[in-house]
Amino acid sequence: MKTMNLRTTTILTLLITLLSVHSAIGQNEITGTVFSNDNTPLFAANIALLNTSIGTTSDENGNFMLQGIPDGSHTLVISYVGFQSKRIQFNTEEIVTTDFNVVLERSFQMPQIEVIGRSPERFQRIPGSASIIDNESISRINPISTSDVFRMVPGVFIVDQDPLGLRVNIGIRGLDPSVSRNVLMMEDGIPVALAPYGEPEMYYSPAINRMESIEVLKGSGSILYGPQTFGGVINYVTADPPAFASGNLHLRGGEGGYLVGRATYGNTVGRSGYTFTYLHKGGNDVAGLNYDIHDLSSKLKFVLSGRSILGFKFGLYNEESNATYIGLSQAMFDSGNFDFVSLTESDVLNVRRYSASVSHDYFFNDDFRLRTTAFGYTTTRNWSREDFDNVPDPNRNYPRIIGNPDIDGGAIYFRGTTGNRNRAFEVAGIEPRFSLDYDFAGISNELDFGLRFLYERAFEQRINGDVTAPTTGDLRNDEIRTGYAFSAYIQNKAFLNERFSVTPGLRVEHFIHERNILRSNFEAVGQATSDEVTAIIPGIGFNYLLKEGISVYAGVHRGFGPPRTKDAISSNIQSEELDAEFSWNYEIGTRSIINDIVATEITFFFMDFRN
Repeated sequence: MKTMNLRTTTILTLLITLLSVHSAIGQNEITGTVFSNDNTPLFAANIALLNTSIGTTSDENGNFMLQGIPDGSHTLVISYVGFQSKRIQFNTEEIVTTDFNVVLERSFQMPQIEVIGRSPERFQRIPGSASIIDNESISRINPISTSDVFRMVPGVFIVDQDPLGLRVNIGIRGLDPSVSRNVLMMEDGIPVALAPYGEPEMYYSPAINRMESIEVLKGSGSILYGPQTFGGVINYVTADPPAFASGNLHLRGGEGGYLVGRATYGNTVGRSGYTFTYLHKGGNDVAGLNYDIHDLSSKLKFVLSGRSILGFKFGLYNEESNATYIGLSQAMFDSGNFDFVSLTESDVLNVRRYSASVSHDYFFNDDFRLRTTAFGYTTTRNWSREDFDNVPDPNRNYPRIIGNPDIDGGAIYFRGTTGNRNRAFEVAGIEPRFSLDYDFAGISNELDFGLRFLYERAFEQRINGDVTAPTTGDLRNDEIRTGYAFSAYIQNKAFLNERFSVTPGLRVEHFIHERNILRSNFEAVGQATSDEVTAIIPGIGFNYLLKEGISVYAGVHRGFGPPRTKDAISSNIQSEELDAEFSWNYEIGTRSIINDIVATEITFFFMDFRN
């Protein structure tokens, strides 16, 4: 929250950081204090001695201490997200006690949508259940899969589909976790599902190995994003271009050819910054899984003027794996003979994704900002899967049987044929979002309002082949599904006093979808029909700050999920006239930040579904 009655026309530059350097037989100590340029102490600012492993963070009063500094010349780097980093050079042999006047000027952040934001104070005032998994926590976990990280978040549960979590199945508050279709998944504020409205499945999951942090929001504030507003919002946040030239190389390996390699480099030159990340993940028979992943991403930032900043983001992802839906029967599992047996060599999943976005911030003044984001991505998901039966058909010959057919449920019967489920998706959208800070009747307010248009199209084919040529064969089904979504939203956070805030909001969704079946069951069809759904999604949240670090919150909002196009329009091209799925979601809880290590959150919730 911005300080009331603060009208900044010039930047305050009178900041004093007191540094004391003490020598003790080659071991020196530095203490100091870090402030922002509005004279506010910066909590958790990074303090590091360049080219050493010595570093710390500032406390809630901006104070810090570094010990064990060897004699000689050094460079102290003080950095904080949203501010320009500062370097201070000193020599322990020449300086005993020195006062530094340090100004950490605010810098332009990468223009991208954030669900929670980076300020600890902003997190504390969220009117609902929320979590941030920062870079330090991710590094400490050193995750093998995304599941390792999400298990830290209360109310979030994971169902593993493969041993390495290549596909994330996330459920929130008891909702079905299958391919995360009931949770809004985003990366840097942009949806990442195959088709966010008509087919919100997560066959592509952002790799945790290249993430800076993860935001999870489960309260009424999720209506700002949509379309799904049942369980909440998960936003993967990637690293911004660094203030100084920096790079790192990470390698990790293990049995079965397990390998994770990540190379990152970035810099800021003048008013422009960039960062590039290449990630490779691979394995050969890692618990039966063979996979090869290449993931390239980049961010570019250009400060055009004191009021304008432009950002670009690009991504390329390519995966090939032997992912399969074939699993062991109970009898096969109990026997213990198939724990590390690959049941089929014909199942191959290829996922390829290209993405690009451009975002622009324009500051009309210190209180009014327009953020415009345009994005587009394509995802190809081709999956060749061998046909099988769990119960044998007496009229069918099986060229291959795995297991013991003499035991009831003791074998899997393979037909020797394959079904290729080939799908390709196109998604594009544009979203202008306004943010206004204003005072009304002595009450400080933060207003967000905006619009979004989103286009999506899905191409789906089913091709029947055999194990000798698994990816080719006869075209059985062929169809195109198209969607157009229009949404508008508004949310206003009113700070009734220094402790109590109220945040009402409203979202309107209108979704037009069409299903065009070109071929069905080997027969030409060539028919299409369309349908549409409109919904009004209200919400309101409350937050009361009991004292610094402890708050209580409550809220209620409308849960919404549009019908999947394949469900709303039947295979015989008839509209089922399906309404959207709705719920009323209630929650009340408390959260506290005790120190840098310990934090608590307790939430009681109730979700009432209909339709």
